[in-house]
Amino acid sequence: MSPTLTQLHYIITLYRLRHFGRAAKVCSVTQPTLSMQIKKAEEELGFHIFDRSQNPLSPTPRGLEFIRQAMHVISAHQELLQLKTLSSDTPTGELFVGIIPTLASSIPPLFLSNFAEMYPGITLRIVEKTTDEIIDGLRSLKIDVGVLALPLMEKGIDEQKLFTEQFYIYAHPHEELLQYDEITVDILPMDRIWLLDKGHCLREQSLQICDRRFEAGLLNNVRFEAGGLDTLRQVIDHVGGYTLITESYARLLTQNVRTAQVRPFVEPLPARSVGGAFLTNTWKKNSIQHLFSCITTSLPRSLKNFNTAHHILPIRS
Repeated sequence: MSPTLTQLHYIITLYRLRHFGRAAKVCSVTQPTLSMQIKKAEEELGFHIFDRSQNPLSPTPRGLEFIRQAMHVISAHQELLQLKTLSSDTPTGELFVGIIPTLASSIPPLFLSNFAEMYPGITLRIVEKTTDEIIDGLRSLKIDVGVLALPLMEKGIDEQKLFTEQFYIYAHPHEELLQYDEITVDILPMDRIWLLDKGHCLREQSLQICDRRFEAGLLNNVRFEAGGLDTLRQVIDHVGGYTLITESYARLLTQNVRTAQVRPFVEPLPARSVGGAFLTNTWKKNSIQHLFSCITTSLPRSLKNFNTAHHILPIRS
């Protein structure tokens, strides 16, 4: 006897969450029920799908291959079910969204309320992930769609541009850079720049704009690489130096802070494309397009109308 679709759903959910309690909650069953059904499937298959001695819970090598095949089965089944709702005015289901940290604090607040009101049948689950984590999540079906800097140019992954945003300099109030109304790349002191941790696309974009390697920072014996721009701002405000921020993040700052500590670049303005990424053969394209439409209509005018003739960074990391 083969595992049922319900058992496959339990197995995939447990694989995604790596925790019996959380998986049971998502599946709307008790933890003993979920555990019993997965154990029953393992007995029918003749091998363990999960190594329960691992923390966090991990699939066995054979179990991982089974899960990959199970994902295709579930995806095909859900695609069949989706056919009846493709033209529906009330789309339903879950949408797992991965968003890079440099967008996570600025973009979701713009559209979440609108989305919740317009599409009450879709449950959004949004998590912060780096670009590489989003790509891995798409390929493993743990994430349905990513919101991140483009282009990716990954085989089997489609991209859709949502908006373009320019870069700015954010500096300590006493930095000499702030004496200029506009910044040219050649005056940027690389020994005073603070950068995000490796793995963040904004780090690589910043270095590309500067067109130089980062070898030393403001404090010669300190290497501080933050996970978010809020942390970098705190360091800069207390220690000195500067960093690069994006338009969407700059909009979170008060007008006084923007006037005192933020400066634009000279034209052509360095900028990046932001968009969505999803598997070419995903069955959730309808819900994904609803998400994209809600994001773009919720954007402020400065992001909607940015002149895309400016320099767009062709970078991802």
